[in-house]
Amino acid sequence: MAYAYRCGTCRTTSPAAPNRRSAEDECNRHRNLVHGGHIPDGEEITSTDDGGQFIRLSTIGLFFAGCAVLALIGFIRAHL
Repeated sequence: MAYAYRCGTCRTTSPAAPNRRSAEDECNRHRNLVHGGHIPDGEEITSTDDGGQFIRLSTIGLFFAGCAVLALIGFIRAHL
């Protein structure tokens, strides 16, 4: 089973970690780096029964969706 850190304030999820302790380390790193050590609302450590596969696929899907949007914007600007 893998674990992931989710920040509800930033609306972001860390890559899957092999154990809960690694996800907690990521949580602490994010708190200190982004939130000045404060605890953001809605943060959680979640277990992923699929070993993080859903998280990786979501990230890949978002990347390709972003590329498609940028391509569409470029196409529209070229034809205006």
